[in-house]
Amino acid sequence: MKQVQSLNLAALVPGRSPCVNCGMTAWTRPGPPDAVRRFESRIIHQIAVSRNSFLNRAGAPLVSLHSVHCGSLKVGALDGHGVEQVMGFALPGDLVGLDAIARGSYATDSVALEDSRVCSVPLDELERLCRASPEVQRKLSCNLSEMITHGHRHVMMLARMSAEERVALFLSSLSVRYAAKGYSATLFRLPMSRTELGSYLGLQLETV
Repeated sequence: MKQVQSLNLAALVPGRSPCVNCGMTAWTRPGPPDAVRRFESRIIHQIAVSRNSFLNRAGAPLVSLHSVHCGSLKVGALDGHGVEQVMGFALPGDLVGLDAIARGSYATDSVALEDSRVCSVPLDELERLCRASPEVQRKLSCNLSEMITHGHRHVMMLARMSAEERVALFLSSLSVRYAAKGYSATLFRLPMSRTELGSYLGLQLETV
């Protein structure tokens, strides 16, 4: 499969063979059969995003939402001085692009930390499925609520915790996330660099 430097969903064809444990098809349960079939027919499965390539660029119009199938991405933006501020890391099963729904354009860059694959679906298809299924709408609302809660915890961490506590909390949180996705809670690697981790934790490289 061709790897891309800047993802162009318009050039990709939906309806490829579904992948095992697709994060997007998980959104169809439960849902009306007709609405589910339409939604699943519009999914583009396992789009390759090579390491250091952009999945989304800040300012680009929101077209689709993405679910990480394998690999990992960092989510961040450049500050007024052109310095990258990392705001989060997306792991397998995570949705990417939800923060763009309100304004209709991506507020952040999403960049692959390693060779990764994502599954994507047009936003209007997810909205149509939500209208047909209150259960799916609730799942989306819960996901958005979790994003807000995570943001609050991150602010509290930066404001009140020491460097050691920040690193410990990050590793503990990562352990919980991996365990929830069926991976080992004690054996995992960190795909991000120390610089990227320092940006996310608000620490200097030397401290990390």
